[in-house]
Amino acid sequence: MTTGLRATISAPAFKAAVRAVSRAAATRPQVPINGAVKLDSQDGELRLVATDLDIAVSQWIPAESSSTGSIALSAVSLSAWADAVAGDEVVITEGRTRHSFTCGDASASFPALVAEHFPLVVEPVGNELVITDVPAFADALRYTAHAADGPGGRPALSGIHVKGDGEQVSIAATDGYRLSLAWLPLAWSGEAILPPRFVVELARNARPNEPATLSVSPSRVSLAWPKVHVLATLIQGQFPSYEAILPKEGDWLVRARTTKGAALAALQAVLPAAKEGAGVVGVLAAEGALRFIVDGEADAAEATCSVPAALEIREPMRQVRLAASYLLDALNAMPEGDISIAFPATGKPVAVSGASRVEVIMPRSSWS
Repeated sequence: MTTGLRATISAPAFKAAVRAVSRAAATRPQVPINGAVKLDSQDGELRLVATDLDIAVSQWIPAESSSTGSIALSAVSLSAWADAVAGDEVVITEGRTRHSFTCGDASASFPALVAEHFPLVVEPVGNELVITDVPAFADALRYTAHAADGPGGRPALSGIHVKGDGEQVSIAATDGYRLSLAWLPLAWSGEAILPPRFVVELARNARPNEPATLSVSPSRVSLAWPKVHVLATLIQGQFPSYEAILPKEGDWLVRARTTKGAALAALQAVLPAAKEGAGVVGVLAAEGALRFIVDGEADAAEATCSVPAALEIREPMRQVRLAASYLLDALNAMPEGDISIAFPATGKPVAVSGASRVEVIMPRSSWS
């Protein structure tokens, strides 16, 4: 009589599932089980799951099972083998100290880890929202994440802040020198700070016309499709009240209207010179054009490029100096089509706006 897990699954499905979940395993685990993939066979499906305690990814694939059970083994070893073999089916057989895998002419056995020691992956129970257009939600998060504070910075600023008022969800990230903010028409009420890795995995798994359920509890968040779940621990802390620094309609002195493509092309023309120097680009809106300027320093290049723009001028402006990388990120985050760049009084933040999105950048002269 066969005891323990024994399952036969499609090789392409198995390869894709191993690739998807193994990214969530710890890469340098202090405890080996945190770098494992756990496989559970039950009710005609094989569930694969991995977690490093901060994020977890689970996926279910159809399986022909002669017996049920659970096994755990190294994610690194399993993913390397799955990527290397060729065949139509994978056969998995649980052993007492080693688990066997066969695909086509290839077979391997891997040291068994204690499946019962695998961390418990608990789905959050809390505020739920069915998202019908997951790629749009993923893009809104992904194109905001560039403004988050980097590793080693302030914990509350290292993630992406989401807040819903029942009619609209705002998505924000900031490092203290810039703010990226987007809005989506989603009927959800709540607040959370999402870790960047959750956003990355969400984007990797998003598919058109595949709705998913977002669930948020005080400590965890998940996005669940019928056969794939991505779960993460929320970042705890107080996200800054950014509404106070958002430029108001009457704050600007000059506003330039152009297209994302035109502005991006002009900025990219001067970027090599900016990178050779201090990484700063000057921006000036005057005489019917938006002009990007890199002033030469000692032994550094100079560059300028202009793009036609529709200008609204309340008062003439002085050149504003911005971090070139921040401006590039802001333009890349804009949706295709028309954008506006609003220039306020000297020392105040510049606002780059497009449909349902605004990027706010502090001038370099105001950096402490």
